[in-house]
Amino acid sequence: MLNIVSVAELSDHDDIATAAIIDTFLGFQTHKMNLRFRNPKPANQRQLKKVVNKFIEHQSYERAYKELIGSCDWIAATLTTRRSKLWQTGLREHVSSKT
Repeated sequence: MLNIVSVAELSDHDDIATAAIIDTFLGFQTHKMNLRFRNPKPANQRQLKKVVNKFIEHQSYERAYKELIGSCDWIAATLTTRRSKLWQTGLREHVSSKT
């Protein structure tokens, strides 16, 4: 079941997912909706890249999400800093979306 989120939440989710996965895979920063968005530091980008490369091999969205939140301080800080459980669920659904 997908949660209904506001435009601001969707933008946040997309910026985080893009920075964690797409930018990490491509190796450069793509456009973000939030002008104050802070990309992960190089050490965090290396952690994220390991998770992305593992996902390419195992193709398990659940496992990859657990690895994202368990292995990267940047994602963990993003999830716990002033974010409700509903917001966190929305991010999880956005990151795990197959479309």
